[in-house]
Order: sequence, then C-alpha cells, then structure tokens
Amino acid sequence: MNKLEILAILPYRELVSLVEKAVSRYSNIHADCIVGNLEEGLAVAKKQLKKRSYDIILSRGGTAEVLRENITDITILEIPISFEDIFYSIMLARNYQEKFAVVSFPALTRQAHSLCELLGYDIIVLESNSPFMFAVFDSNRNLKSRE
Repeated sequence: MNKLEILAILPYRELVSLVEKAVSRYSNIHADCIVGNLEEGLAVAKKQLKKRSYDIILSRGGTAEVLRENITDITILEIPISFEDIFYSIMLARNYQEKFAVVSFPALTRQAHSLCELLGYDIIVLESNSPFMFAVFDSNRNLKSRE
C-alpha cells in the first residue's frame, strides 16, 4: 500500500509538532513537516518539491495563500484559522499593558473584526495582502504603518 505523501509548510514550530503528532497515528501517511512562513515557506516548499514527490501540501493562513498563488501543479490544503485561535491570541495580547492591533491577511481579519464586535472589544484590525506589513503604536495611540 502506498503512503500518502504530505509536505506540511507551517508558520510556527508548535503547529509542526501538532501535525507531526496527528500524522504519527497513521501508518499510511508520511509527512515532512517544516517551519516556513509566507515567502520563506514558498522557498522551502520549492526546495522540497525538487527533492521529493508529494501528493499534497498542507499549510495555514497567509502561507497557504502564497503557496496557492505560486504552486499550481499540486493541491494545497489549508488548515483553517478558527475563532478559537483568534480569541486565544487576543486574550494573550490583552494581558499586556501596551496597545495592540491585529494585522493580518483578509481571511483572518474578517474573523477578527467579527470576534471583536461580538465581544465589544475596541481593537484596531488592519488587513494587508503584503507579507511586509509592519505596524506599531506610538505613544499617542496613533497607528503608524509602512509597507
């Protein structure tokens, strides 16, 4: 029986660990799980695809979008970002005394807007299609951004 060959390009180490743990339960699946975010993830994927053949690429969020735009000869499966993921991140950020904003790709910012509205949180949510979006609050609570 042939194994399902998965290339998992994931934005952070903890997600790599989760995918590796999930895949280890199945003897008919092989997965190469590698940390790579956005353009770095694309470079890693292209390098891996030269070394080995895969049935699918598994990724998340903006990295999955970048892969889909640039790799068209293999299926890209996206691990969805849930309300729970966004909620957990916002709760962590609220523990800090400094102001913060949610800055992300459109798929996440739509959910973040909805969640903030539902919970009555006054949090700035900025959408960008650029992986080079930088944003910081200055001392006057003004948001300065540059691409």
